Amino acid sequence: MNDLLLTLHVAGAGIWLGMDFGTFMSFQGARNQDLSIDQRVQMARYFALIDMGPRTAVVAMLTLGLTMMMQRNLGFIEGYWAFIGAILSILTLVWMFLVWWQYWATHPGPDETRSDVTKARAERVKKLDLGWRVIVLVVMGAAGITSLVGSDGPTQAAYLGWKMALYALILAFGLGIRVFLPNVVSTMGAIFTQGSTPEREAALTRGARPTQAFVIAIWVTIVLIIWISIAKPV
Repeated sequence: MNDLLLTLHVAGAGIWLGMDFGTFMSFQGARNQDLSIDQRVQMARYFALIDMGPRTAVVAMLTLGLTMMMQRNLGFIEGYWAFIGAILSILTLVWMFLVWWQYWATHPGPDETRSDVTKARAERVKKLDLGWRVIVLVVMGAAGITSLVGSDGPTQAAYLGWKMALYALILAFGLGIRVFLPNVVSTMGAIFTQGSTPEREAALTRGARPTQAFVIAIWVTIVLIIWISIAKPV
Protein backbone atom coordinates (compact mmCIF):
# COMPACT_ATOMS: atom_id res chain seq x y z
CA MET A 1 0.00 0.00 0.00
CA ASN A 2 2.85 2.39 0.84
CA ASP A 3 4.48 1.86 -2.55
CA LEU A 4 1.15 2.38 -4.30
CA LEU A 5 0.53 5.64 -2.46
CA LEU A 6 4.05 6.84 -3.22
CA THR A 7 3.64 5.98 -6.91
CA LEU A 8 0.31 7.80 -7.09
CA HIS A 9 1.77 10.77 -5.25
CA VAL A 10 4.76 11.23 -7.57
CA ALA A 11 2.80 10.38 -10.75
CA GLY A 12 0.01 12.70 -9.67
CA ALA A 13 2.41 15.63 -9.43
CA GLY A 14 3.70 14.89 -12.93
CA ILE A 15 0.20 14.56 -14.34
CA TRP A 16 -0.79 17.78 -12.59
CA LEU A 17 2.07 19.62 -14.26
CA GLY A 18 1.31 18.11 -17.67
CA MET A 19 -2.40 18.88 -17.60
CA ASP A 20 -1.71 22.38 -16.33
CA PHE A 21 0.44 22.89 -19.42
CA GLY A 22 -2.40 21.55 -21.56
CA THR A 23 -4.74 24.03 -19.90
CA PHE A 24 -2.31 26.83 -20.69
CA MET A 25 -2.05 25.83 -24.36
CA SER A 26 -5.82 25.54 -24.84
CA PHE A 27 -6.18 29.00 -23.29
CA GLN A 28 -3.69 30.32 -25.81
CA GLY A 29 -5.83 28.76 -28.54
CA ALA A 30 -8.91 30.56 -27.22
CA ARG A 31 -6.96 33.82 -27.49
CA ASN A 32 -5.64 33.10 -31.00
CA GLN A 33 -7.04 35.75 -33.34
CA ASP A 34 -6.09 33.68 -36.39
CA LEU A 35 -8.84 31.19 -35.48
CA SER A 36 -12.52 31.72 -36.15
CA ILE A 37 -14.82 32.63 -33.28
CA ASP A 38 -16.34 29.13 -33.35
CA GLN A 39 -12.88 27.58 -33.12
CA ARG A 40 -11.94 29.87 -30.26
CA VAL A 41 -15.15 28.98 -28.42
CA GLN A 42 -14.29 25.29 -28.83
CA MET A 43 -10.78 25.91 -27.48
CA ALA A 44 -12.32 27.68 -24.49
CA ARG A 45 -14.45 24.59 -23.83
CA TYR A 46 -11.33 22.42 -24.02
CA PHE A 47 -9.64 24.80 -21.60
CA ALA A 48 -12.45 24.46 -19.04
CA LEU A 49 -12.44 20.66 -19.29
CA ILE A 50 -8.66 20.18 -19.21
CA ASP A 51 -8.47 22.62 -16.31
CA MET A 52 -10.36 20.07 -14.23
CA GLY A 53 -7.15 18.02 -14.23
CA PRO A 54 -5.18 20.56 -12.17
CA ARG A 55 -8.29 21.36 -10.10
CA THR A 56 -8.61 17.67 -9.25
CA ALA A 57 -4.89 17.25 -8.67
CA VAL A 58 -4.67 20.04 -6.11
CA VAL A 59 -7.23 18.15 -4.00
CA ALA A 60 -5.94 14.63 -4.67
CA MET A 61 -2.35 15.53 -3.83
CA LEU A 62 -3.40 16.89 -0.46
CA THR A 63 -5.36 13.73 0.32
CA LEU A 64 -2.51 11.44 -0.76
CA GLY A 65 0.09 13.47 1.09
CA LEU A 66 -1.80 13.52 4.37
CA THR A 67 -2.62 9.80 4.09
CA MET A 68 1.04 8.92 3.52
CA MET A 69 2.18 11.08 6.43
CA MET A 70 -0.21 9.43 8.86
CA GLN A 71 0.26 5.89 7.53
CA ARG A 72 4.05 6.10 7.77
CA ASN A 73 3.97 7.94 11.08
CA LEU A 74 5.80 10.88 9.55
CA GLY A 75 3.53 13.47 11.07
CA PHE A 76 0.06 14.36 12.32
CA ILE A 77 0.40 11.65 14.95
CA GLU A 78 0.01 13.50 18.25
CA GLY A 79 -2.46 15.85 19.85
CA TYR A 80 -4.26 18.48 17.86
CA TRP A 81 -2.17 17.86 14.73
CA ALA A 82 -3.62 14.34 14.51
CA PHE A 83 -7.13 15.78 14.71
CA ILE A 84 -6.37 18.38 12.04
CA GLY A 85 -4.82 15.79 9.73
CA ALA A 86 -7.78 13.41 10.06
CA ILE A 87 -10.36 16.15 9.50
CA LEU A 88 -8.48 17.51 6.47
CA SER A 89 -8.31 14.04 4.91
CA ILE A 90 -12.09 13.63 5.20
CA LEU A 91 -12.94 17.14 4.05
CA THR A 92 -10.73 16.88 0.96
CA LEU A 93 -13.03 14.12 -0.34
CA VAL A 94 -15.99 16.47 0.04
CA TRP A 95 -13.89 19.18 -1.61
CA MET A 96 -13.28 16.92 -4.62
CA PHE A 97 -17.01 16.35 -5.08
CA LEU A 98 -17.77 20.07 -4.87
CA VAL A 99 -15.05 20.92 -7.42
CA TRP A 100 -16.59 18.58 -9.98
CA TRP A 101 -20.13 19.64 -9.13
CA GLN A 102 -19.16 23.25 -9.83
CA TYR A 103 -17.89 22.24 -13.25
CA TRP A 104 -21.12 20.38 -14.02
CA ALA A 105 -23.25 23.31 -12.84
CA THR A 106 -21.35 26.01 -14.73
CA HIS A 107 -20.46 24.21 -17.96
CA PRO A 108 -23.60 22.73 -19.52
CA GLY A 109 -23.28 20.96 -22.85
CA PRO A 110 -24.34 22.63 -26.14
CA ASP A 111 -27.89 21.26 -25.82
CA GLU A 112 -28.15 21.56 -22.03
CA THR A 113 -29.31 24.28 -19.67
CA ARG A 114 -28.99 24.82 -15.94
CA SER A 115 -31.83 26.15 -13.82
CA ASP A 116 -31.58 29.42 -11.93
CA VAL A 117 -31.61 27.42 -8.70
CA THR A 118 -28.59 25.43 -9.84
CA LYS A 119 -26.78 28.61 -10.89
CA ALA A 120 -27.47 30.20 -7.51
CA ARG A 121 -26.22 27.10 -5.70
CA ALA A 122 -23.11 27.12 -7.86
CA GLU A 123 -22.34 30.68 -6.76
CA ARG A 124 -22.71 29.68 -3.11
CA VAL A 125 -20.50 26.63 -3.61
CA LYS A 126 -17.94 28.81 -5.37
CA LYS A 127 -17.75 31.10 -2.33
CA LEU A 128 -17.55 28.07 -0.02
CA ASP A 129 -14.74 26.64 -2.14
CA LEU A 130 -12.85 29.93 -2.00
CA GLY A 131 -13.17 30.14 1.78
CA TRP A 132 -12.07 26.53 2.17
CA ARG A 133 -8.97 27.14 0.04
CA VAL A 134 -8.01 30.02 2.32
CA ILE A 135 -8.40 27.78 5.38
CA VAL A 136 -6.30 24.99 3.84
CA LEU A 137 -3.69 27.53 2.74
CA VAL A 138 -3.37 28.87 6.28
CA VAL A 139 -3.32 25.43 7.93
CA MET A 140 -0.81 23.91 5.51
CA GLY A 141 1.35 27.00 5.52
CA ALA A 142 1.41 27.06 9.31
CA ALA A 143 2.10 23.31 9.42
CA GLY A 144 4.99 23.64 7.00
CA ILE A 145 6.56 26.68 8.66
CA THR A 146 6.25 25.34 12.21
CA SER A 147 7.78 22.05 11.08
CA LEU A 148 10.74 23.90 9.60
CA VAL A 149 11.46 26.36 12.39
CA GLY A 150 10.76 24.42 15.57
CA SER A 151 9.69 21.26 17.32
CA ASP A 152 6.00 22.11 17.62
CA GLY A 153 5.11 21.34 13.99
CA PRO A 154 3.28 18.24 12.80
CA THR A 155 6.43 16.61 11.41
CA GLN A 156 10.14 16.69 12.13
CA ALA A 157 11.00 15.77 8.53
CA ALA A 158 12.25 19.01 6.97
CA TYR A 159 11.42 17.93 3.43
CA LEU A 160 7.77 17.39 4.40
CA GLY A 161 7.71 20.82 5.99
CA TRP A 162 8.93 22.28 2.70
CA LYS A 163 6.33 20.35 0.72
CA MET A 164 3.49 21.57 2.93
CA ALA A 165 4.72 25.15 2.69
CA LEU A 166 5.05 24.89 -1.10
CA TYR A 167 1.57 23.41 -1.37
CA ALA A 168 0.23 26.42 0.53
CA LEU A 169 2.14 28.63 -1.91
CA ILE A 170 0.43 26.91 -4.85
CA LEU A 171 -2.95 27.62 -3.27
CA ALA A 172 -1.92 31.26 -2.89
CA PHE A 173 -0.99 31.45 -6.57
CA GLY A 174 -4.31 29.83 -7.44
CA LEU A 175 -6.16 32.49 -5.46
CA GLY A 176 -4.18 35.09 -7.37
CA ILE A 177 -5.46 33.62 -10.62
CA ARG A 178 -9.01 33.85 -9.30
CA VAL A 179 -8.56 37.57 -8.72
CA PHE A 180 -7.81 38.29 -12.38
CA LEU A 181 -9.63 35.46 -14.16
CA PRO A 182 -13.20 36.89 -13.98
CA ASN A 183 -12.14 39.92 -16.02
CA VAL A 184 -10.47 37.63 -18.56
CA VAL A 185 -13.58 35.46 -18.83
CA SER A 186 -15.80 38.52 -19.19
CA THR A 187 -13.64 39.99 -21.96
CA MET A 188 -13.42 36.68 -23.76
CA GLY A 189 -17.19 36.30 -23.52
CA ALA A 190 -17.65 39.72 -25.11
CA ILE A 191 -15.38 38.69 -27.97
CA PHE A 192 -17.26 35.44 -28.51
CA THR A 193 -20.74 37.00 -28.42
CA GLN A 194 -20.17 40.51 -29.79
CA GLY A 195 -17.19 40.01 -32.04
CA SER A 196 -13.47 40.67 -31.99
CA THR A 197 -12.20 44.25 -31.93
CA PRO A 198 -8.65 45.56 -31.37
CA GLU A 199 -9.75 47.07 -28.08
CA ARG A 200 -11.25 43.83 -26.78
CA GLU A 201 -8.27 41.77 -27.89
CA ALA A 202 -5.89 44.24 -26.23
CA ALA A 203 -7.94 44.08 -23.02
CA LEU A 204 -7.81 40.28 -23.15
CA THR A 205 -4.04 40.33 -23.55
CA ARG A 206 -3.61 42.72 -20.62
CA GLY A 207 -5.92 40.69 -18.43
CA ALA A 208 -4.19 37.42 -19.29
CA ARG A 209 -0.69 38.56 -18.28
CA PRO A 210 -1.06 38.30 -14.48
CA THR A 211 -2.90 34.98 -14.71
CA GLN A 212 -0.12 33.57 -16.89
CA ALA A 213 2.48 34.76 -14.39
CA PHE A 214 0.69 32.91 -11.60
CA VAL A 215 0.41 29.78 -13.76
CA ILE A 216 4.15 29.78 -14.45
CA ALA A 217 4.79 30.28 -10.74
CA ILE A 218 2.64 27.20 -10.05
CA TRP A 219 4.67 25.18 -12.57
CA VAL A 220 7.94 26.14 -10.88
CA THR A 221 6.53 25.22 -7.47
CA ILE A 222 5.25 21.84 -8.69
CA VAL A 223 8.69 21.06 -10.13
CA LEU A 224 10.20 21.89 -6.74
CA ILE A 225 7.75 19.55 -5.02
CA ILE A 226 8.57 16.76 -7.48
CA TRP A 227 12.29 17.31 -6.91
CA ILE A 228 11.84 17.19 -3.14
CA SER A 229 9.74 14.01 -3.45
CA ILE A 230 12.47 12.28 -5.46
CA ALA A 231 15.52 13.68 -3.69
CA LYS A 232 14.32 12.85 -0.17
CA PRO A 233 12.94 9.58 1.25
CA VAL A 234 9.15 9.56 1.73
